[in-house]
Order: sequence, then structure tokens, then C-alpha cells
Amino acid sequence: MLANHVLSNMKIRKGEQRRDALLARMNVDTDQLLGAPKLHEVTSDMLDSFTSRSTPVIARAQQCHNEEMRRLKLPWWKKLWDEDAVDLTGEKPGAQKEEQLNF
Repeated sequence: MLANHVLSNMKIRKGEQRRDALLARMNVDTDQLLGAPKLHEVTSDMLDSFTSRSTPVIARAQQCHNEEMRRLKLPWWKKLWDEDAVDLTGEKPGAQKEEQLNF
């Protein structure tokens, strides 16, 4: 019974330490981003401090970059649809209901 209590306390402490470490990292990242220089002021030494080693962050950044590159390659008339699609609902033009397309 004592061993179970010690093990459960160790798990709880480990989880608390992990949460505290994540919160500290988020605070550091937030401070770093808020104090970031303008893009034209950045030097090569500063770039390393803004890179992430987190796999989900890297994957999401790559996905956003690829999406933006795809959007930039679209013809101008398709870009107009993309700009019109940005509304409060976040739906794309093709996702509109037929009832909304009454001319």
C-alpha cells in the first residue's frame, strides 16, 4: 500500500514537473516572439534562436508554408475567391449551401 502511494506520488510529481517545464518554455517563447526584431533587422546569428525543435511545430509550419506557396501559384482569379472566402465562418467558397446561392 505504501509502495502504491509512493509510485502514484512520483507519477503526480513527474506530471507536475512536465507541466511546469512546458509552461516555462511557453513563457520563454512568448517573450522571445514579443521581443522579436523586424524582418529586415534580423541577422544570421538571430535565426538560430527562433528555430524550433518541436516536431508538431515544425510540421505545422511546413504545412502553412506549403499552403501559402500553393496559394501564391494560383491564377489571380482564383486568389479573388480565396480572399472572399475569408469570413467569420471560415468556410471555403465550395462549401456554401445551395440556398445561399440564390441569384
